Amino acid sequence: MPKDNLTNLVDEYRNGNVSVFDELYNRTINDMYRYARKLTSDDSIIEDAIQDSYIKMADSIESLRDSSSFLSWGYTILRNNINSTYRREKKSCQCPFLLIQTATNLSL
Repeated sequence: MPKDNLTNLVDEYRNGNVSVFDELYNRTINDMYRYARKLTSDDSIIEDAIQDSYIKMADSIESLRDSSSFLSWGYTILRNNINSTYRREKKSCQCPFLLIQTATNLSL
């Protein structure tokens, strides 16, 4: 895909043409998926992180400084979403162990 076409779509979206976001999604989803697959093999994390990333990209497009950096900006958002998921899972994984350990101690 020619990068200038993607840049033009980003500029159109930034100028209020929200209907072009579908095209931005269609042109970048395969690249986003491949990048996510390099970071994790967990399909559910990939799906959730990609969905959350596109929502953030749509809502925060004004923070993108250079329209030609749309995909690399998306990669950064995606990587941050995946990292956040693993941080949350790490915290939540400790709780069940503590509950089991506490229950075991109480039964002794």
